[in-house]
Amino acid sequence: MIKYTQFQKCVIQVCLDQAIFASVTTIIYYIMMGFMEEKSFDKGLNMLKDKFLVTMQYNWILWPIAQYINFIYVPILYRTFFDNFVTFWWNMVLSYVSFAV
Repeated sequence: MIKYTQFQKCVIQVCLDQAIFASVTTIIYYIMMGFMEEKSFDKGLNMLKDKFLVTMQYNWILWPIAQYINFIYVPILYRTFFDNFVTFWWNMVLSYVSFAV
């Protein structure tokens, strides 16, 4: 059994989150936005193609740092609160990227 330090565990968790969860949820977000705005599936895919990379770049700026702070410094009792706080700001960034002309 491999013993990991707290920092190594944090790096593994953040990498998995960014590699799997972030890209999948971003894809789902843009496809669902296409449906909710009563656009066709093709328009949702076009929005995804146009904005996926920019969205992921903002994601890679914000979330690894936030998750590092959350996993290393925030007590377990407050992790959900901290995550919700960062998510509030992330939603503003996502809205800006989604609707920027």
